Amino acid sequence: MKYLPRYNSEGDVIAKEHLVSFYNFAYNFNIENADVWMRLFVQSLNGKVRKWFHRLNAVSIIGIEALDKDFLK
Repeated sequence: MKYLPRYNSEGDVIAKEHLVSFYNFAYNFNIENADVWMRLFVQSLNGKVRKWFHRLNAVSIIGIEALDKDFLK
């Protein structure tokens, strides 16, 4: 977990950059299972962004692509 990129919407890293960093992380650790990928992605979020995620409706995110799209909004 110490290599997991972190994002909190403050600072110099923008959402798209975090997504690229996270995809690289997932690729390097050979994370292919979508459920594991999504759970780990949530762990990379901090502060307001993590609160945003927890406010989402449980069935509103149907896959990785949907999560990416909502995250980049």
